Amino acid sequence: MTSFPNVFKPGRIGRLELKNRLILPAMGSQLSAKDGSVTDELIDYHRTIAAGGVGMVTVEIAKVHPTTGGGVGVTLYDDSYIPGFRRLTEAIHKAGAAACVQLWHAGRQTNSALTGMPIVSASEIACPVCQEKPKALSVEEIHELTQAFAETARRAKEAGFDCIELHGAHGYLLSQFMSPYSNHRTDEYGGTFEKRARFPLEVIEAVRKKVGPDYPIIYRISGVENVPGGLTIEDTKRIAPMLVSKGVDAIHVSIGVYESLQYTVPPMDLDRGFNVWAAAAVKEAVQVPVIAVDRINTPELAEEIIAGGKADFIAMGRPLLTDPQLPNKAMQGRVSEIRHCIACNQGCVDRLTIEGKHVSCILNPACGRGLETEFQFEPIQGQKKAVVVG
Repeated sequence: MTSFPNVFKPGRIGRLELKNRLILPAMGSQLSAKDGSVTDELIDYHRTIAAGGVGMVTVEIAKVHPTTGGGVGVTLYDDSYIPGFRRLTEAIHKAGAAACVQLWHAGRQTNSALTGMPIVSASEIACPVCQEKPKALSVEEIHELTQAFAETARRAKEAGFDCIELHGAHGYLLSQFMSPYSNHRTDEYGGTFEKRARFPLEVIEAVRKKVGPDYPIIYRISGVENVPGGLTIEDTKRIAPMLVSKGVDAIHVSIGVYESLQYTVPPMDLDRGFNVWAAAAVKEAVQVPVIAVDRINTPELAEEIIAGGKADFIAMGRPLLTDPQLPNKAMQGRVSEIRHCIACNQGCVDRLTIEGKHVSCILNPACGRGLETEFQFEPIQGQKKAVVVG
């Protein structure tokens, strides 16, 4: 019998049953091709994590329209990309996990040098980090992007993904409309709480119409944005039931925007599970499953959160880079063998954003290098002498 009965109890998101409560969230890897298409390296990366026993693997941000993203994430705004993603979902399924993909538009949190065209947002307000003034979307362009999300969801379903996640967190386009921090419109898509929520709600409606009534939709949201004038937890608790009313089957509660990135990708000086309170608050407001995330890096903490009724599922990102076998080891009683993420952000954040290289991990030299399926640590025989330099 496992020491973590709640973690390894099957759970449902809509009609999709997952074998346990652990989910790999969407994270950038820089392992796709330059055009965002699927590569063998991207497949191997996700297959390795799936084989480690996680319930579901979420593939990184998938661009829904040419106006977003540039050279990050994967691309799914054209049918020509479907065959590559079908190879990816088949590999994830064969390794024993369900497959999800996150649909994304960056809005103002990018720059035209990456996209090759003007960046867009709810209003002509530059992101303080990216520092480029965006074009405010017209109503016609909003409708175009609404359908772009829906068509990308259709492609995801055709490619074999078991569900999709709409990225409405971290200050990206959906949240740019929802937040008074970034939406200063005075038309039907801004001004009041309900009008700011209109675009995300219309996206959900369009996606639901396109994929049908039974296909699971997850919505990722920042419980708080942690910027002056941004969304608060009370706002999010008010928004969450509205999302569910339009067809969302689960809510994934993250935190922050680019200006508060220290919370979105928390370093080691933030407490483990520091954002669980936000997931628990949202869980009080809705009747669908809630996913908790942020520095939940041990099975013990995951068990405590679920057993305490604070969340239904746990998203583990960086911990599964450090040790893809974490779920299997926990289930098999091999907890002492788990390599734990220390939240240093060197291989998984700095390496991508500063060095422009693919994902790695300082505690797992196999991460992102195509060695995961064969690389194993072997116990030493007898005593060894070691010197640490640096």
